[in-house]
Amino acid sequence: MAERSKAVTLFIFLFFIFIMLGAIIFIFTYSTYRNTSNYSTSTTKNSVDCTGYSFRVVGGTLSYENTTLSLDVDTTLATERQKNSLVFVVNGKETESRPVDFTVRTQKLKIDVEKPGAFDVYVKGCPDIKRKCDLAANQCT
Repeated sequence: MAERSKAVTLFIFLFFIFIMLGAIIFIFTYSTYRNTSNYSTSTTKNSVDCTGYSFRVVGGTLSYENTTLSLDVDTTLATERQKNSLVFVVNGKETESRPVDFTVRTQKLKIDVEKPGAFDVYVKGCPDIKRKCDLAANQCT
C-alpha cells in the first residue's frame, strides 16, 4: 500500500510539473507571437502607407530670399490618397508645407524658415523616406 501511495504521489507531482511546463511554453510562445505580430503590423502599415508617395526636389530650383525657401517638387502618385503635406526639417525644426497634390507633376513650394544650410524633406508621416538637400550646392539626393 505504501508503494502505491508513493507511485500516486509521484504521478501527481510529475503531472503538476508537466502542466506547469506546458503553461510556461504556451505563455512564452504566445508572447513571442504577439510581439512579432505587432511589430510586423506596425512596420508593414507604415511601409504600405508611404510607398504610394514618390517625389523629388528638382535640382537647381532651390532658392532662399527674405526667410522664404523656394523649390520645385516633381511628384508621382501611386496611391488613392491624392494630397499630403511635405515636412521640412531645417536646423532641427520641422515645418509643414501646404498640402501637395501628388496628381500634379511639378509644383512650386514656398516655405518660411530660418536660413538653411542643409535640410531634409519628407512626406508627412513617412520620415524614413526623405530627401537630403543642400542649399549651397542647390541640389537634393
